[in-house]
Amino acid sequence: MAKADYLIKFDADGNSGETHDAAFMSETDIAKYKEQGFIEVSTADYMNLLGNNADNQPYIRQNDGTYIPKPPYVPTPEEAQAAKLSALDNEYAAKLDENKSSIIVAATVDQDEEYADQLRQERQALQAEYVQKRSEL
Repeated sequence: MAKADYLIKFDADGNSGETHDAAFMSETDIAKYKEQGFIEVSTADYMNLLGNNADNQPYIRQNDGTYIPKPPYVPTPEEAQAAKLSALDNEYAAKLDENKSSIIVAATVDQDEEYADQLRQERQALQAEYVQKRSEL
């Protein structure tokens, strides 16, 4: 049997984890790592695992020992929900900050209380709209 180039421990999903260069290890050391669940991997397969290939695509190891391109990450429903809430929070934070600045300018710099009151009403409408949209998510 040819000497292993690398010894890699894979997780349940086939992602490579702890890796050791086996080029200068003795057969005894290699056997000890294999007893701990490490798998012998060639340099070519190691490069594919890292994504050092023509497609720049990382690979994973299947249970049968073959290597396939790593599938794209699919967020959980909770992660997708959190991302939507975060985007909405950021959108309305910017709108409310802009409105707040406009109110301050209208009330203090321009001393236009009528316009400042109009902006305050817009702010209340924005806040209500934000609460409504957030409850829909």
